Amino acid sequence: MKKFLYGIISVIVLLVVVASCSNTEDTATKVEKKEESKSTTSAPKEETKKEAKPEDKVYKVGETVGITGGMEYTIVSAEHVDGNEYVKPEKGKVLKLHLKAVNNGSKQSMVYSGMFNLYDPNGSQFKEYYGSGSPISGDLNKGKQIEGDLFFDVDGSGKYELILKPNQFQDLEVKFDIQL
Repeated sequence: MKKFLYGIISVIVLLVVVASCSNTEDTATKVEKKEESKSTTSAPKEETKKEAKPEDKVYKVGETVGITGGMEYTIVSAEHVDGNEYVKPEKGKVLKLHLKAVNNGSKQSMVYSGMFNLYDPNGSQFKEYYGSGSPISGDLNKGKQIEGDLFFDVDGSGKYELILKPNQFQDLEVKFDIQL
């Protein structure tokens, strides 16, 4: 019995060590599109990426964030909407964020509403709102994209911080400044 117990414990320790030694670290970059030059020889539009430490950069609505591994996230729009007539928001308003995610990587990736948390300027977290349709969710194959909405029960103040945590096992957090 002791050998069996030691065997199980050693397998668990080995799995934890292997998982913690993983050296794949995600980083976030802003994806910008260059404008076409207005000279007689027009160059095609190109996308460039500027490196920034994720904790130093705060992105705005409309800006695209590229994550190591090929995922790109864009908060396309943000607006206050009324809640469902049968499920009233507890705080009075619903913040609807329209999200676009593109998988430019070589592996399938998952996108779901649980990757996103919304906070007020004081750092208090808002709850997700489930009365206005289903939130964005799905497995995204390489080369594909998905668009959908995120809903949060908010007080209507108009100033929020959205935090994207693409991988729960790593420290990377991408911050979006949402102002209405």
